[in-house]
Amino acid sequence: MAPHTRVVARRAELMEALGDYARHAVGAVVTKQEGMHCGHGIRRWESVEALYNTVAFDPGAYPFVLQPFLEGTGDVRVIVVGDYVEAYLRENLYNFRANIAAGGASRPLNMDRRRKRSAAR
Repeated sequence: MAPHTRVVARRAELMEALGDYARHAVGAVVTKQEGMHCGHGIRRWESVEALYNTVAFDPGAYPFVLQPFLEGTGDVRVIVVGDYVEAYLRENLYNFRANIAAGGASRPLNMDRRRKRSAAR
């Protein structure tokens, strides 16, 4: 999970996040709207201020997850069942949404044995 990720359930929490993200020099952010799947609830904002100006007075916009937008990161999924561990990377060359339904693709991600053992613990 990205540093400074948080759940925002009401306007006051969004205002608090605005100040916190400014103190940490966070620019662009991403929100994940509750109850939305397949990448449809994922939105990128240029700043928390832009987000606040758009949703502050819409009570139906809450709750959502807020996190910094991390350029160049991957969407890695790890599956652990007992001693079995596998991982895959979801990516989309044309959109930051890596969901398969939003045009993304997945491919196996090879992990070395040390990572497999530590991931399974």
